[in-house]
Amino acid sequence: MATSCLVCPYLSSCILGGQGRSTIRRFSDSLKRLLFQGKGKIVFHQGDPFDGYYLLCEGSAKLVKVLKGGRQVIIEVLVPFSMLNLIPEKENPRHECTAVTISESCEVAYISEARLTALVKQFSPLGWELAGYLSGVLRTTGRLLACMKLPVRDRLLAYLAGKLAQSRLEHNRHVIPIPVTQRELAEIIQTTPETLSRSLRALRNEGIVRPRKGGIEILRADLVKDFFDD
Repeated sequence: MATSCLVCPYLSSCILGGQGRSTIRRFSDSLKRLLFQGKGKIVFHQGDPFDGYYLLCEGSAKLVKVLKGGRQVIIEVLVPFSMLNLIPEKENPRHECTAVTISESCEVAYISEARLTALVKQFSPLGWELAGYLSGVLRTTGRLLACMKLPVRDRLLAYLAGKLAQSRLEHNRHVIPIPVTQRELAEIIQTTPETLSRSLRALRNEGIVRPRKGGIEILRADLVKDFFDD
């Protein structure tokens, strides 16, 4: 587990990317670092009082929401760097989802709302970066929700496009980590595993994607990005 954000391998892709060393050091010293061993560990429960922010630093996690009637759905799958919860919109807020680890080892950093607010006031570039990150998350979420009425192939492309915007090049390749089963991915884009399988096969045959162990490689990043921009 990284003892400081200064040596984190995801530093360049998180909200601290481009910040000065003093800002990074102060932010890092404000974190409480949590290590979850084993899949299925709960970071926080839906309905728990909101008490601060949880940052995914290593491993993968999913956000699960229980709907009215008791049905449980996967809202999102997250990899580093990601915030597991966003800024609340009301007084006395509570977590709207349950965060569950899906990797054997998961590292999470916690920072209280008061401490993050103080840091943002002290280091304005950090505030701008945080605002940009949150704006991007909300924009991507809104676009994905709008795409849920489209055919499954287009829903899948929209999901991959959103992830592509957040991903890093791996050996000059665009690889989207998909740390969940095909059934769980189908649940995210609101379809059946069988329909998802057919859509993936069609995109592979078109030379747009290539399934890989633990993820999907985007072969036509230009096409996928254009789809999301449109």
